[in-house]
Amino acid sequence: MPRKVAYPDLADVRRLYDQGIGTSTIARQYRISKSTMLKWLHQQGFAFRPPGWRYNDLSAIIVELYRSGLSEKAVSERLGIERTVVRRRLLEAGITPRNRSESMYLRMSQTSPDERQRLTAAAHAAVRGKARSEEELCARALRRERTHEEVGKGERIVAQWLTDRGCTVTMQKAVGRYNLDLAIPPVAVEIHAQARHPVQALDSRKRMKYLTDRGWHVLHIWVSIRRFLIAEAAADDVVAFFQRSKRDESIPGAYRVIRGSGEFVAEGRGDLD
Repeated sequence: MPRKVAYPDLADVRRLYDQGIGTSTIARQYRISKSTMLKWLHQQGFAFRPPGWRYNDLSAIIVELYRSGLSEKAVSERLGIERTVVRRRLLEAGITPRNRSESMYLRMSQTSPDERQRLTAAAHAAVRGKARSEEELCARALRRERTHEEVGKGERIVAQWLTDRGCTVTMQKAVGRYNLDLAIPPVAVEIHAQARHPVQALDSRKRMKYLTDRGWHVLHIWVSIRRFLIAEAAADDVVAFFQRSKRDESIPGAYRVIRGSGEFVAEGRGDLD
């Protein structure tokens, strides 16, 4: 009758292995043949180091892989070592581990446009149909104000024109759940690059009502999606609207729509109900 093998504790094997001790030495320590040890480890899903790996090279390999863009978790899985070992070796090498935001930025910078589009589509699909709380939406708006991650085409140009005219401009100003393209309190300047009139487009209409209810005046610069032309005359109109709103603060939230050329289109009260 064959002798029953007394297998060691898997955590103990992992600890010894992470110290650079080979499977042959570990097997001898527990008086098990190497072949039996390897078969058992494979059955346990044990992560082995790649062929040609040398323990003395561990720190250099970890740093090289981490700097290439792999996460701590990915490095640990690639080398078959514990993540805590990766973190310790990085710190010993003077490497400050990346935070989640930095890791995502690096990952996106190394990703092709097609892959970025696929990841974005997958993220949208994951949350599609899930209603976000007001708290989540407000937190997202504050993050966008801080990072300027949603600054759109033309906003920087118009912001510079307004600054040249003596206005203090905030891009992506958070107002509750929304971010204003440009803010010159109490005027919100929105670059409207849609075919439909800002007052007729449902999302724009809803947004305008939300802002005017909170005391903002809204000025839409309506531009062509294809040509996207904005003239400095539009900035002049923004300044005039701003000065008018400051002169008579008793006027409730109002809206104004102009073309990218500065041509007047419409204006009225923000109470759209």
